[in-house]
Amino acid sequence: MKEDFHTVETSLIVKGVFKCILAVSISLVLVFWAHSCTLKPETMQECTESCESAGSSMQSVTEKECICAEKSSTNNWVLPRN
Repeated sequence: MKEDFHTVETSLIVKGVFKCILAVSISLVLVFWAHSCTLKPETMQECTESCESAGSSMQSVTEKECICAEKSSTNNWVLPRN
């Protein structure tokens, strides 16, 4: 009877430790993932300069990719009429 109690107690301790380790691991992954989603201003500036030097304009930029688009001679913005 006493042996069963120690086995159950040990099992509960191991499960608790495992859950704590799992929670800390998941938290660390989320923190690193959230930090990697930031776009540095230097990256945007480099993309803008690169596109302008090629005679185009920046269409979109991510941490890993810079997409340039052809400069159009017309303004694509449309103003609403009253």
